[in-house]
Amino acid sequence: MRKFSIVIITKNEEKNLGKCLESVKGLTDDIVVFDSGSTDNTEAIAKSYHANFFTHDFLNFSDQKNRANQTAKYNWILSLDADEAFSIELRESFLKAVLEKPNVVLSMNRLTNYCGHWVKHCGWYPDWKLRFFNRQNIHWEGSIHEQLVSESAFDEMKLNGHLLHYSYHTIADHHKQARRFTELKAQRMKANGQTDNWSLSFFSGAWKFFQIYFLKKGFLDGKAGCQIARISAKHAMKRYQLSSDK
Repeated sequence: MRKFSIVIITKNEEKNLGKCLESVKGLTDDIVVFDSGSTDNTEAIAKSYHANFFTHDFLNFSDQKNRANQTAKYNWILSLDADEAFSIELRESFLKAVLEKPNVVLSMNRLTNYCGHWVKHCGWYPDWKLRFFNRQNIHWEGSIHEQLVSESAFDEMKLNGHLLHYSYHTIADHHKQARRFTELKAQRMKANGQTDNWSLSFFSGAWKFFQIYFLKKGFLDGKAGCQIARISAKHAMKRYQLSSDK
């Protein structure tokens, strides 16, 4: 069986971290929680699960995750977000793959819980994420929506079960995360010389709502689907406005 480390980056994740760590309890002897200045009980929760706790100032997601990977004991990395947890089926599928497929990277289908509703549409599902890899030839790139990039070809296996994503406990959580990504995107647009354009701002919002609610069948997720489309549309418009701020 391959030896591997579990690596999680955090900031103020007391609401989620325990559920994440409980779902992978006993899988490895090396858990890394790499924090960027939590002021809640994140550190105490991490240490209660015997995780190695490190802190480092946050630059961007890729930089933080790559730094975290370098603190791990083993080259094979199971990379999780603090608001994610293994389903029972995924845990079983993962253990079998680690035992039987010694050189294969593993992808997991993430299923997001939105204020108590499991979202099966809106472009949020299926949501395959490569999460088990060798840090010697795969690393994170991208400042906003980070992705794993490989320096060589690899064999990939998709696992059964779900990576349960508890990112949105309240609508306020969605607004908070959307606002954070919107500000980052606006900064990138501004750096590239893209400024506010009323028509682009309006139509980007209208298109985002139409895309999520109708084309990606968000209406099948009921009230949650409508809320997701509305908030996404609002922040699609907002990034154009922020890009022109002095």
